[in-house]
Amino acid sequence: MVTHRAIPARPNLEQYRKQAKDLLDGISRNLPDALSRVGQFHPRLQGQAVDPGATRLKLADAQLVIAREHGFESWPKFSAHLLTLQAGPPDAFEERIRAGEVELPIEVGGRRNARALVLFALAGTASRHDAGIREIAAAFHRASFCTVLADLLTGQEAATDAVEETLRYDIPLLASRMTAIVDRFAGDAAFQSLRMGLFGSGSGAAAAASVARQRATAIHAFVSSAGRPDLSGSSLAWIGAPCLFIFGGDDAVGYGFMRTLMTVLQRTVPKRIEVIDGAAGRFEAATHVARAAELATQWFDQYLVGEPS
Repeated sequence: MVTHRAIPARPNLEQYRKQAKDLLDGISRNLPDALSRVGQFHPRLQGQAVDPGATRLKLADAQLVIAREHGFESWPKFSAHLLTLQAGPPDAFEERIRAGEVELPIEVGGRRNARALVLFALAGTASRHDAGIREIAAAFHRASFCTVLADLLTGQEAATDAVEETLRYDIPLLASRMTAIVDRFAGDAAFQSLRMGLFGSGSGAAAAASVARQRATAIHAFVSSAGRPDLSGSSLAWIGAPCLFIFGGDDAVGYGFMRTLMTVLQRTVPKRIEVIDGAAGRFEAATHVARAAELATQWFDQYLVGEPS
């Protein structure tokens, strides 16, 4: 089992850039430790005897090794995470929550002057390290919402799932872990004054839908953004919280499923589908992410803070 290097609470991106340059220098000088790190963490060279002259490694390769040593699949995702930590809310903190047999890392931000609490359920193609997810969380902070970012798979599970693509569809497993996270904050006196909403992306949206049904008294609003809430089965028919479903205009399959399932939701439950033109199954363009953040913020503002209409 690979043990990833820890990131300090106040990381410095420039220091990691320097580490990458030092690593590249070590590779060029055939230093055993540097070559070993490349052989262990570079996806193209794993398990191989590294020959610097033959592989012609560049700074980008050294940066990739640094990122993967810390549990990130790419340097851009790693650097984006570092920048977020550097510029994050001053009251942000991380902790680990026991969920069954595993411990899940979560990130809490925007607690100061918060008007509501939004828990992110993330799995599959969505994670707390995703730049789009972090931008949506930042938008919630600007709207005075406290956020909890939670990956529902451990790092090792996520690595396995990236190849096998099975755990992301184990909705009962994901839902049970999300329930543990909801219970942790529902039982915390420091957060009990904040109405709680769920934000789900990827198959995490199905887990969030299941939890919205199971913890109906705790959850007051639900948003699925580029998610697969249809995977939650009958849970959608029992959700009592107002539901917003955000899809890309090019995601014909997801949108088609959801249009059909909208008839299953209870008549008295506020519900809406919003379509972002030009977006596909994932929101990657900055404009699409910004629009999803705007729509979700408006929904939570209405149903977690304002009086439901």
